[in-house]
Amino acid sequence: MNAGPLDHLALSPASSTIASGGSQAYTAQGRDSFDNSLGDATGTTTFSIGPNGSCTGATCTATSSGAHTVTGTSGGKTGTASLQVGAGALDHIVISPASATIAAGGTRTYTAQGFDAANNSLGDVTAFTTFSIAPEGVCTGAVCTANAGGAHTVTGNDGGKTSTASLAVNYVKNSGFETDLSGWNTSGSGTGVTLARVAGGHSGAWAALLTNGGTSATTCAINDSPDWVKPTAAGTYTGTIWARADTAGKPLKLRFREYSISSGALLGTTTNQITLSTSWQQVSVSYTVTTPGSSSLDFNAYLSSADAPPGACFYADDASVTVP
Repeated sequence: MNAGPLDHLALSPASSTIASGGSQAYTAQGRDSFDNSLGDATGTTTFSIGPNGSCTGATCTATSSGAHTVTGTSGGKTGTASLQVGAGALDHIVISPASATIAAGGTRTYTAQGFDAANNSLGDVTAFTTFSIAPEGVCTGAVCTANAGGAHTVTGNDGGKTSTASLAVNYVKNSGFETDLSGWNTSGSGTGVTLARVAGGHSGAWAALLTNGGTSATTCAINDSPDWVKPTAAGTYTGTIWARADTAGKPLKLRFREYSISSGALLGTTTNQITLSTSWQQVSVSYTVTTPGSSSLDFNAYLSSADAPPGACFYADDASVTVP
């Protein structure tokens, strides 16, 4: 019995697996409608691959991992084969989170993902990654901590493949008043202003309360003491604090002042303000240091004397000073 006309193609191998960037050579046989062989048709067959990749002659390649289909076409007749592309060898890693902020002495947990040269995921490689932190601090496993305020870099290393992340460490070591009022006073306030811890913080259990205990309006200020940032480093510092009041409407100012460490001279200042409400809201201020290395930053939040009559001035919590 003679074979009939060309009905379809049979590609070989029908299924195969390659690594990312590898290649697979194919042959094509012509078949009639009863699947009788019409002999080799590789030379007259055009090969293509999807959803991505390329074919040169009868050899096909792809870099993206996953299932692929190779199609051979000859005289309008087709045949297909399955090609599974696996990820290649480890080329690089990415650690997460890419950026984060912690309080001085706090911790941040990291993860690491591995990728091949085509950026195909090799999955979680945290267990195989060694983490370190600079300019100071320590990493235990994938958990890193630092005590000095400022910008830090966390590095993950898996077999010589590295990735870095930015970690901003809050200069304020008593940001939430959860234990005491250390690092804060009422410097710059008028006579009779007091600072106390009260229940009901923005994020934790406690907050700071400024009270004008006098008989007339006066400045109410919470001030870092000693200055959290001393000496300064080059860069732009951002200070934030959450605040609220028992009565809405007064303008709360947040301020940085840069002083010379040697002479005490004021070198620069900047202020931002919000209108207090009875709900917690955040105010922030940023300042670029003019004399890094030989100056300190004074950080405070205050109500001017015209805005602070006798009684509760404002509540403060979750203060931070960071360098992005």
